[in-house]
Amino acid sequence: MNLTSPNSTLGGDLRKKWKIIDGRRVLVKAGVGAFNQEPYNEVIATELHRRLLEPGTFVEYRLITEDRRVYSACDNMLVGDEELISAYDLIRKRKQSNSEIDLMFYVRCCEELGLTNVMDGLARMFGCDYVLANRDRHWRNFGVMRDAVTLMGTRLAPIFDTGSCLWSDALQLELPIDYAYVAKPFKYNGMRPYDQLMLFVGHLGWVRPEPLADFADFVGDMLRTNPNIPPVRIDRIVERVRKNADDLVFASHR
Repeated sequence: MNLTSPNSTLGGDLRKKWKIIDGRRVLVKAGVGAFNQEPYNEVIATELHRRLLEPGTFVEYRLITEDRRVYSACDNMLVGDEELISAYDLIRKRKQSNSEIDLMFYVRCCEELGLTNVMDGLARMFGCDYVLANRDRHWRNFGVMRDAVTLMGTRLAPIFDTGSCLWSDALQLELPIDYAYVAKPFKYNGMRPYDQLMLFVGHLGWVRPEPLADFADFVGDMLRTNPNIPPVRIDRIVERVRKNADDLVFASHR
């Protein structure tokens, strides 16, 4: 490993690298396995975020081709003197009381950094994650932006790294168990996805049914541009995304 390269600072399971494209710093990420589904998932997640969320609250991904392989790419999310602090690094030096559940402990840590409306911001991220069946929102996959000079929080980090969703790790989608996954991170060993969504009841007023009505169709159209994914697999993903979107709308009225 070349420790003078910014690539040496990149974690996670997917291969990735920094690259200058048209004078802009861009993070390029690969997919894995026979389907190479993760880059397409990032673009699908971007479309969902555009439909439901405010600009700047999520990272926008696009597809690029390099050496005949498709990757996802996004611009650097940092602005000015900001630095990204992962949720893990934010909580690991603070003391959690016995009466605090993990979610409320994290909210308190954010508020001590000067951030507000934390629950609303988290509800948007985890609500979208539910629709997309994101299995990988662990403590290092979200966080806050901090001023590197004052060390005070500037904003919640925009939503990033949603490629490990839409059952991309499942070889087959035939039985109910094939769709099962553990939602991270607010319980030791995880929890059921719908139980996680219920943590944010009362903070889902931003959910609107109209943008979600044909979102599953967009998912199918995007995945069909990937020659590695069988049509029957795409149809099953579309069906389940439609159900998840309906679940989110239902939860927003509770």
